[in-house]
Amino acid sequence: MKKLLSTFISGLSSKEKMMLYCACAAVGIAVFDRLVLGPITKESANIEEKIKNQMVTVEKDLTILQYKDKIINEDKTYSVFYTKNGLSAEELIGTFLSEVEGLAKSSGIALNNINPVTTEEKKDYTEYSLIIECTGNMKNILDFIYGVDNSKKPIMVASFEIVPKNREAYDVKCTIEIVKVVLIPKEIESEA
Repeated sequence: MKKLLSTFISGLSSKEKMMLYCACAAVGIAVFDRLVLGPITKESANIEEKIKNQMVTVEKDLTILQYKDKIINEDKTYSVFYTKNGLSAEELIGTFLSEVEGLAKSSGIALNNINPVTTEEKKDYTEYSLIIECTGNMKNILDFIYGVDNSKKPIMVASFEIVPKNREAYDVKCTIEIVKVVLIPKEIESEA
């Protein structure tokens, strides 16, 4: 093979030899490009794309981290709406009843009947519903409803029905549905 190649090259003129060497060099460069440089540049481009994607992710994370303290402070603000770890449903119902009874006592109304608390599970919260029957002066009933709706506790009046009992004294009978919402807390990591 070597002899055949040297015979072929020796039979070429100097111009043809030069063309052959140039063609071999071009083929060598093309093979080098395909086998060595091509994979390196392709991998380099893939790495640059990954870096750009990571930079976008880091920028989003930095934006979120800028609001971290605000989010943690808001979580503390709304933590009164969360259930405390370890409280059972009975304990939550008991605190709900005591909150309602405390508001009724401070408003000066008499609770005649308290129906059992119903529970409704939602995706992110649990809703406790209570129907009470009470009597009292119209002003006191309105104070009670206002007190429930403006309480710092997560309770609200869902509906009410007022029927006159004694028109001269402005005494009324009232049936009120009160709802308490207990959020299911999401874990928020905070640095100590």
